[in-house]
Amino acid sequence: MKKLLLTVVLATSIGMQLWAQQSSVKILLNDEERFSFDSIRLEFINANHHVMIGDSTGMNNAANFQTFENTFIGHGAGRINQSDWNTFVGSRTGENHVNGSNNLFVGSWAGRADSSGFSNTYIGTDAGENNRTGAKNTYLGQGAGVYDSAGISNVFIGHLSGRVNTSGQKNVFIGTTSGFSNTTGIENTFLGTSAGGNNTFGSNNTYIGRRAGENNQFGSGNLFLGYYAGANEMGSNRLYIANSGTSSPLIYGEFDNSFLRLNAYYTELTGDVTAYGKVQANDRFNVNGLPGMNDTITYVTGIDFSNDLLKYRTYIYTGGILTYTSNESDWVTSVGEPIFSCGTIGLIGEFTGWGYDVIMTRNENNPDLWSTYLFLNAASDLSNPPDGIIELKFRENQDWGVNWGSTEFPSGTGYQDGPNIPVLLNSSFETTIYNVSFNCATGGYTFTDVSQ
Repeated sequence: MKKLLLTVVLATSIGMQLWAQQSSVKILLNDEERFSFDSIRLEFINANHHVMIGDSTGMNNAANFQTFENTFIGHGAGRINQSDWNTFVGSRTGENHVNGSNNLFVGSWAGRADSSGFSNTYIGTDAGENNRTGAKNTYLGQGAGVYDSAGISNVFIGHLSGRVNTSGQKNVFIGTTSGFSNTTGIENTFLGTSAGGNNTFGSNNTYIGRRAGENNQFGSGNLFLGYYAGANEMGSNRLYIANSGTSSPLIYGEFDNSFLRLNAYYTELTGDVTAYGKVQANDRFNVNGLPGMNDTITYVTGIDFSNDLLKYRTYIYTGGILTYTSNESDWVTSVGEPIFSCGTIGLIGEFTGWGYDVIMTRNENNPDLWSTYLFLNAASDLSNPPDGIIELKFRENQDWGVNWGSTEFPSGTGYQDGPNIPVLLNSSFETTIYNVSFNCATGGYTFTDVSQ
C-alpha cells in the first residue's frame, strides 16, 4: 500500500511539473478527457454539461439518469436529482429533489426537502427547506418560507418572512418576519418588518409599514398604510392610514359599507367638491368666512285643492346645517305653529314636594333635546327616614297625562307612567349638582354629576 501511495504521489508530482510547462492541463478518465485547466479556467467536460462538486453531490443524477445542465456544489447537493437545468449551491441544498427543473437553491439546506417543485428561487440558509411541490416561488433570507410545502408564486424576502406558509399562493412578504404566521392565506402583500406577522389564512390584504396589521389573524380585504397602522384591527375590509396603532387613524374606511372617515381637526380641499347625497355637519358651514343661517322654517309638503287643505313640516337649520325635521302634520286649513315632538318638559319629584315642575331648556338646534342643572341637598330627601335617594320623573306641559319614569340611573330610557327615577345624593358634597339631559322623542336621559 505504501508503494502504491508513493507511486501515485510521485506520478502526480511529476505530472504536475510537466503540466506546469504546458499552456493547459487535461485529465483523462477511462481514456476520455473530463477536466481541462488553463491559466484562468477549469472546464468540466461531459456530454450533458453538468458541474457537480462535493461529497454525495448529484449521485443519482450522475449514475442513473440522462439529465442536462445541472450545477450542484456542496455536500449532498442535488443528491437524488432526476431533472434538468437546476442550480443547487450549499450543503444539502436540494438534497431530496427528484423532478422539476429551473430551480435555484443557494444556502445550506435551502430547498432540502423539495421533491418536484419547479422554477423556484431559494437563497439563504434553510430558505424553502421543506417545500415539496411548490412552484414559481422566490424566497430570499435565512429561514424564508422554511415550512412552506406547496406554495405557488410567492415572494418572501427577509429573515423568517413567510416562515410557516404551507399552501398560501401569490403572496408578497418583504421584511424580517413579515407574514411570519401565514399558512394558507392567498394574494396578500405585506411590506415592512413584522407586517402581517400574525395573519394565518386572511387573504387579499395589503399592509405597508413596520408592524402594519401585525395582530390581525383572519381578516381579509384590508388596506393598512403606515407604521403600526391597523396593528390591532381584527376585522375585514377596513382601511387604516396612520403612523401608530391607534383605533382612530387619520383616515379610516370600511370598504364593505362604502364608509370613509377623516379624523382630522382641519381639512383643506383645493377645487370643487361635489356630493350626490346629503352633506351633514355637527357644527356649522361658512362661506368666505360668513356663517350659515340659523332659522326655523315651515314648508308645505302637500295640498288638497278640492278640500282647501294642506300638510306641512318644520325644519331647523343651524349654521346652514339641517339639524331637525319634524313629522308631517295632519291635513289642516292653514300652516300653524312649528311642529315639535313634545311640549314643554319639566322635572318633578321629592325635591319640589311633588308640587311643581322645574322647567328644562329646549335645544335650539334639536327641539327633541332638553337639559337643565339640578341642585339637590339633604332637604330634598322627603323619605322617612331619609335614604339619600331623591325620586323624580320627567313630564310634559306640567301635567301627568304624559310622563316618563324608570328605575335606571344615572342613565336610562324612561317610559309612560314608569316608576320614579332614583337619583342619588353625593355624600361628599353639601349640594349635589347634576347636569340633566332628556330626549322626549326616545325617552333617553342622563344625569351627570358635576358637584364641586
